[in-house]
Amino acid sequence: MVTNLDSPEDLKRADIHGLTQVYLDFPVYAEEALNLAEGLEIPKEVQVGNEVVHFSTPKRVILVGMGGSAICGDLLHGWLLDRVSIPVEVCMDYRLPSYVGGETLVLAVSYSGNTEETLSAFVDAVRKGCMVVSISSGGLLTKFSKKLGFPHVRIPGGYAPRVALPYLFFPIPRILTKLGVKLDFMEGEVLEAIKVLEELREECRPETPIDGNPAKRLAMELHGFIPVIYGFRWLSPVARRMKGQFNENSKVPSFHGSLPAINHNEIVGWNSKNELTRGFKLVLLRDRAEPPEIRNRIELTKRLASGRVGGVVEVWGRGVGRLARILSLTYIGDLASLYLAFLRGVDPLPIPAVTTIKEEMAKRLHIHKKLEEEVERLSRLTPNN
Repeated sequence: MVTNLDSPEDLKRADIHGLTQVYLDFPVYAEEALNLAEGLEIPKEVQVGNEVVHFSTPKRVILVGMGGSAICGDLLHGWLLDRVSIPVEVCMDYRLPSYVGGETLVLAVSYSGNTEETLSAFVDAVRKGCMVVSISSGGLLTKFSKKLGFPHVRIPGGYAPRVALPYLFFPIPRILTKLGVKLDFMEGEVLEAIKVLEELREECRPETPIDGNPAKRLAMELHGFIPVIYGFRWLSPVARRMKGQFNENSKVPSFHGSLPAINHNEIVGWNSKNELTRGFKLVLLRDRAEPPEIRNRIELTKRLASGRVGGVVEVWGRGVGRLARILSLTYIGDLASLYLAFLRGVDPLPIPAVTTIKEEMAKRLHIHKKLEEEVERLSRLTPNN
C-alpha cells in the first residue's frame, strides 16, 4: 500500500508490472497504431461461398467488441456524434441486429482475438453479407479474417486489453476514410489529441507532485469512496471508460451515468436524506465546449448532490478539438485508476472474476470450436479455395 503518492520510489515498488509507464505511453502507441492502419489494403470485394461482399462507402458502422475493445466504439460514437451523416453503433453481444446487411461496415475488435462474443458477431456479419474489417493482436480473429479474405489490422500483443486502447482505437478513423467516410476534421484533431496527451503525460508522471498532477488528485479524492462518474453526449463514453478502469485496475465498485438522463431519475437518490449516499463521490466530466443547457444541468446536479454525497469532483478536458478533450479525460482517468490501486494496496493487473467466467464458458459451450468449424465450412464453399 502506498501512503504517499508523491514518493516515486514507493510508487515504483507498488507498480510491480510497470503499468504506469505503459499507460503514460498512450501517445506513443497512438502514433504507432496510425502507421499500422496506413498500410491496410481494402479489397474491392470478398467472395464467401456463392455470395460476393462489395466494399464501398458504408451507410452504417457497427463496432463489435467487449470490455476494453468495445470502449473504442463508444469513444468513436462520441467523437463522431452529430458530425457524420451515417449512424455509428456499438454491439456488445454474440449477434448483430437484424437490420444489418451489405451496406453495413462491421468493425470486429478484440485485442486478444479470442473474445467469443466478438468472434460470434464476426461470423454473423459474414453470414449477413456485411463489409467486415477486424483488429486484433492475433488469435482466432486474425485466423478467421485471413481464411475468409477480409481485411485485418494486426496490432502488437502482450498488453492487457484495457491498456491497449490506443492500438485499438486509432486504426479506426483510418479505416473509415479508406472506405470513403468523409472526416475532414480527422487529421487535425488526431494530431492535436496526440500533442495534448504528450503534454499531459508530463503532468501525470509519478515524479509530478499531487498539486500539479490531475491523475493523482483524482485518485486522492476518490480514495475510500465509490466513484459515480457523469458525462454528457461525447463525454458519456469517457464516463463509461473511467467506470471500467476503476473496476478493473482499482478493484472498486464504480458506476456511470449520462446527462441529461440522470436528471430524470438518478438525481432523486442523491437528493434524499439517506446515509448510504455518503459513501459515493460524484465525478463530473466537464468540457469548455459544453452546451449551455448541459452546463446548467451540471451546475444544478452539483448543487443538489452537494452535502448528500461524500463529495463532488470536477475534471476538465484539455485541448481545442473534440477528440483531444475526450482522450485527455480518458488519459487522466486511466492513470487515476492506477494511483488509486496503489493507494488501496491492490495489484491493478489481474482480473480473476473475468478470467473465471471466460474459462467456465469455454468449458460449457465450446463456442470457439463451433465457430472454427463454421468458418472452415464457409471457406470450403468459396470457389478456388
